[in-house]
Amino acid sequence: MVPVRKKQRRSLPVLELSIERRCVRLVKLRGGRILKLQHLKGWPDRLLLYRRQVKLIEFKRPKLGRLSPLQRLTLGWLAENGFDPRVIDNVLDFAALLTELDCNEMDA
Repeated sequence: MVPVRKKQRRSLPVLELSIERRCVRLVKLRGGRILKLQHLKGWPDRLLLYRRQVKLIEFKRPKLGRLSPLQRLTLGWLAENGFDPRVIDNVLDFAALLTELDCNEMDA
């Protein structure tokens, strides 16, 4: 009898949508809101409302996610005009952003 070789499982790539969903759950658990911005080509995916602060969030896949030229232009314009848009490609960075916003509120 020939031994049957088990197929190795490849780890599935992390999708932008799965990161986004986990971040949405996290911010809701911490008492914030995160609104989806739809039909605005080139603009960030979400508007984060947390601890009396507002951030624009663009979610991307880890390593593979790239900003389009229009997204780069829009994020640049937002930054030049006093906004602080963030590109998030993992849940830990999003949790760190929420912690940063917690600290900002304490300083105010």
